[in-house]
Amino acid sequence: MVAYHPEQSDLETGNIFYIDYIATAPLNRKMPSLTPVYTGIGKALIESACKHYNNSLQYKLGFSLHSLPDAESFYKSLGMDEVGKDPKKQNLVKFEMRMQSCSNFLSTRTAV
Repeated sequence: MVAYHPEQSDLETGNIFYIDYIATAPLNRKMPSLTPVYTGIGKALIESACKHYNNSLQYKLGFSLHSLPDAESFYKSLGMDEVGKDPKKQNLVKFEMRMQSCSNFLSTRTAV
């Protein structure tokens, strides 16, 4: 994961962080011909980043990112809001996790 801050929220007031790049190993991705070895890696990375930016750097909960088309349903399933296509980022759809949605996401996670 590569993330930076501050990023102005498109949907709320205040600064959030921005995930520029996130990926898991191919053997952990859901594919028709493959059963993932480990699951939940992407969610765990996002959880760690949210906690770091909130607890260590005192940012409000929330983040944004641009999604590859195949990952859009994943981000929607996390409770992220679709902001719209961004012509400055190859028309990728920008998503944002609002503060309350981020809090809900973190409350559903179990400690590892």
